Amino acid sequence: MKTKLLIGIFAVTLSINAYASGGHQSNHGHGNSEKQEQHTFAAGSPGKLSEVKRTIEFKAMDNMRYDQSSINVRAGETIRFIVTNTGKLRHEFSIGDSEEQVKHAKMMKAMPGMKHNDPNTISLAAGETGEILWKFSESSDIEIACHVAGHYEAGMKADIRVIR
Repeated sequence: MKTKLLIGIFAVTLSINAYASGGHQSNHGHGNSEKQEQHTFAAGSPGKLSEVKRTIEFKAMDNMRYDQSSINVRAGETIRFIVTNTGKLRHEFSIGDSEEQVKHAKMMKAMPGMKHNDPNTISLAAGETGEILWKFSESSDIEIACHVAGHYEAGMKADIRVIR
């Protein structure tokens, strides 16, 4: 009886979280890569290793900053981002336009412990390194952000200027 009750509570919690996230279609560790491929991003699209023009390394630090506050990229350029969490706290590295960042921030507030499996976002535990391959679009209002609770609000973001 307790097991059925716990399963029911868990199912309701998942439903509430899904509703609170606004029906966001990207894959946040739920194992549905088909939905991930259907999601479009204003900032560009997942890149291919064979198309990488350059590699940019970032450090995510516990002072709620990245080691770079802005970068320039060319429209159509594919960048390999290598991101290292040099701190003791968990951090994120999420590429998106303003609207995507707002949606992601709301989702992180609804599900603060979520694990990411999106092509534009990685979560990094202390000391961990990850990478994102990203091909930039024509959009010019793009930023990198950490939406772990309080980090973005404390200034953990970097601007991306897309040069045409």
